[in-house]
Amino acid sequence: MDDIANESKIDHILNVRIYKSDLRSDDVYLIENFIAALQRIENQYIDSTLQLRATELLWELDQLMPHVTKTFFSVGGNRLQFYPSPIDKDVYDAEWKELNEHLEKTWDTYGTYRIAVKDRLMV
Repeated sequence: MDDIANESKIDHILNVRIYKSDLRSDDVYLIENFIAALQRIENQYIDSTLQLRATELLWELDQLMPHVTKTFFSVGGNRLQFYPSPIDKDVYDAEWKELNEHLEKTWDTYGTYRIAVKDRLMV
């Protein structure tokens, strides 16, 4: 999984790029590839704790990404920007709040997943 996106890359996408509305389409593809990798048979864990944490992470990513694709639009040059425009403050605030809730849950779940992987797969 680290070959697709290591912890610092996931951190940067979730906690910097999305949060600062400086997302790149490459970031979206990377997260989608990470989701696909979590679903592959070879990444299904025998250890029940790891399986649970991976399933929880997959769930949270599956909740986050549709909201990202709904609220970020291309502004050219591989850049995506948060929309709706702040012109409609109520809609903007509601979408931003929902996005942040998804980000927090996803980051917390990712942290729990990483701790379980580090704990269970120590060589």
